[in-house]
This record gives sequence, structure tokens and C-alpha cells, in this order.
Amino acid sequence: MIAVRMGDHRSLGGPPGIDVERASRAEQPGRRFDEHAIDLIGTAPASHAAWRQPPEVQLALLVDERIDRCGYTGPMETPAYRFPASQPVPAEPSLVAWTQGIYALHAFSLLIGIVGAATIVGAFLIGWPSLIAVILNYVKRGSVRGTWLESHFRWQIRTFWFGLLWVSLCLCFIVVTLGIGILVAWLPLGIVSLWFIYRIARGWLALRGGRPMYV
Repeated sequence: MIAVRMGDHRSLGGPPGIDVERASRAEQPGRRFDEHAIDLIGTAPASHAAWRQPPEVQLALLVDERIDRCGYTGPMETPAYRFPASQPVPAEPSLVAWTQGIYALHAFSLLIGIVGAATIVGAFLIGWPSLIAVILNYVKRGSVRGTWLESHFRWQIRTFWFGLLWVSLCLCFIVVTLGIGILVAWLPLGIVSLWFIYRIARGWLALRGGRPMYV
């Protein structure tokens, strides 16, 4: 512990009248700890309420009060505590299988848009596989809450709704421009299509690797 006594202050470089040295306290039999603190500090605390505190707290209050009286404002180091890195909460295998199935449904919608007559954007947003996938997301959302699969559900749901938002803005632009906007709207719609493919592929690969998603 840290013992404080009156004496030479040059070893610490602090204010006159205080010297702090590391020493082990050898408490005499029958001697109260607060009396020992008074001997170390050389004074009693101004507040009588301090005597109702445990002996360890009394000593801390005495040290702080004595330092304040001397006007010492130097740094006082305290040991830093490092919290352990949080680990992802494991999930049941059945929930992992559900998440795999939702990714598969979204991927099937993208495949329909690539090889079929529909566009990728249209197949993903109004195709029955993706609609079923979104419904399953909300049905099973409570079951995965608190696990690492929650990030994948959030990733899937945001992929659908953000994609719908961007496509809606493009359609509104086309309507406002009386159809002329289609000449430039195909570019953002193509980017959204590639974004759908990226999000589903990225999330599915992370799931197979047992990793949560960052969004």
C-alpha cells in the first residue's frame, strides 16, 4: 500500500511536507487502523462523518485531505482495467439452417432475374422467393435476438428495404420527368442490381464461415 508521512519530499518531487513511499503496514495488536492512519498523516479529517467509514476509506480520505491542504495537483496514476473482448453468442443449428434458407431464397430470386425474363431488381423485390424470405426474417427475428445470427437477419432485411427505397426513388424520377428519366434511370437501377448480388453473396459466405455481419 502507499504510506504517507511527514518528511523529506525530494524523492517524490511533490509539495513540501509530504513524502510517499511504498511500504508494508505492520499493524500492532489491538491498535485501530484509523489511529495508525493519523500517525501516518499527522492530522485527523475535518469531517466527523469520515469516522463512520471503514478503516480503508478513512485512510484514503486522510490522504486526499492532506494532499489538498498542500495544494498538490500532480498526476495520480490508477491501474487501467481491460475488459475481455466480447465473443459472439452461439446460435442453435436450426436457426443457422433457417438463415441459410433465407439466403437461398434471395439467391433464387436473383437467379430468376438473371436467367429469366424479369429484371434482377424486379425479381428480388416482387418475386415470391424474396417475399417469403422477408416474411421469415420477421417471423424468426425474435429467435435469433442476442446471437451472432441477428446481424445476418439485419443484413437481409436492410438489403430488401434499402433496395426498395432506391428503386422507388428511380421510379418517382421517371414519373416526374414523364418517362424521359428512363434514359438515365437505368444506370442507378443497374447499380442496385449489382448491389443486391453483392449483399447476398457477401452475407451467405460470411454465414458459411461462421462470422457475423457488420451491418
